[in-house]
Amino acid sequence: MELFFELVLNVDFGYRNLASKYTKYTSIEYIKNIRIYKKGRNPCKPTQKVCHNKKLLLCYRGCVLKLYTIINGLKQLIMVCLNKFKFTTMKNILFLLFISICLIGCEDDAQFDPTLFNAELSIIENLENGVPVLDITSQTGMDALYGLEFGGGFIFHIDAIDGTLMVARDYPTAGNVVWGDHFDLITGSAIGDGLENTQLLVNMNAEDNSLVTNGFEFGSDDYVFNIALNLKHEGFDDWFIPASASMKAIFDNVHAKGMGNFNQTYIYWTSTKEGYYPYVMGFNLNSWGGEAFTGSCFDVNGILVVRKF
Repeated sequence: MELFFELVLNVDFGYRNLASKYTKYTSIEYIKNIRIYKKGRNPCKPTQKVCHNKKLLLCYRGCVLKLYTIINGLKQLIMVCLNKFKFTTMKNILFLLFISICLIGCEDDAQFDPTLFNAELSIIENLENGVPVLDITSQTGMDALYGLEFGGGFIFHIDAIDGTLMVARDYPTAGNVVWGDHFDLITGSAIGDGLENTQLLVNMNAEDNSLVTNGFEFGSDDYVFNIALNLKHEGFDDWFIPASASMKAIFDNVHAKGMGNFNQTYIYWTSTKEGYYPYVMGFNLNSWGGEAFTGSCFDVNGILVVRKF
């Protein structure tokens, strides 16, 4: 209490020391630039410990600002009151008043919730903080998220009902690969059909297709759908081959904007198939890119993988 009373009596000097010590660490710029996830962590699951530290820093910042207002206001009050009350009694009163006001102020600032949309942060920072996707799009619109790199790939689709994201990424390491066995099958073409398509095509390749009409047995597990389904890439293992409509969305929402890592010289497999004919798509911006067309199961093409979460 003795030290507190000295601080109040020397308000100008005390505040300058306090501000110079804490201002850097309690500024909005400093707080929002703190890394909110550790290396190797899934960016979809922000480190809660660090988010908690952000909340404490905001509390400290609020206390510093309120401290200046409180002390500056009490500066004149103290000198007047000292002439009317006993010295020791006045010290006790001022100390309790100061602590009470600071605690109330900190309680208000401690309500900071990192999962609420913050316009001062980037879209990626909001996503990493765990802000619901639809809360973000209600403020920014969906187009603002397209092409951003997040969750292992580039965002190309957002479910308007539940906020599910879909991201895509080229996988050039595999080079051009084969389709697999030759057989008659129809798979889905809509956005989101790719996961079911990929699993179905892996299951069909596990059958002996040399016995079916116009069938052909590739005889190896090194084919596009098996590669995708077992792929561990960018820290994730839930990749699949997109359906033709997803491929179109990737081209329009990401590649056409100059974003993503897709190769314009490649023809990419889709998981959409009609009978014996699979659909493929090129990413050439100057001519035939952006429209799915039928290819051949006997061709070799590139791998573009997607995931949804």
